[in-house]
Amino acid sequence: LNLDQFHRVNGSFGRRVSDDMLCDIARMLAAWSLGLHFIARIGPNEFLLVLPAIGDTVQATSAVEELLADIAQPRKIAVSELRISASAGIAMYPADGVDFDDLLCKATAAMHETKATSPGGLQCHTDDVVQRGHAKRGLVSGLRDAIHRGELDLYYQPQYDIRSGQACGVEAL
Repeated sequence: LNLDQFHRVNGSFGRRVSDDMLCDIARMLAAWSLGLHFIARIGPNEFLLVLPAIGDTVQATSAVEELLADIAQPRKIAVSELRISASAGIAMYPADGVDFDDLLCKATAAMHETKATSPGGLQCHTDDVVQRGHAKRGLVSGLRDAIHRGELDLYYQPQYDIRSGQACGVEAL
């Protein structure tokens, strides 16, 4: 589970407010878990949830959707009422992996996919998610390498208004 656009809270309101928001969300997660689930903060704005009492994707999706809705509620932090959303990825044992690292990798890939396509939502792991992640990383890496090797050229193509014949813009190719 990753808080969306958390850096904006930190940048706009400062570290104290962002820390208060993290503490508030952590308290909410702890209360939500009822001691049945394991929750850990594993990054600046990222939490890991292990839900051993949940046995299938439907239950997991329902539980995480409820949790995301709770996180999205307005929070009274300092003197402001703030909202933040979170994106989540789900990987199920043993269908998606049999060890912690594999499950975490797949859940993280699903979470990144949902952050990119529909922040504030959740994505269950599929092989397509992992393949799209590998393809995107390969594309980014290839473009970086092409820039360093001077293999890209920039061309500008004018755009014209078909009715008036006047230049109205330009596109970069």
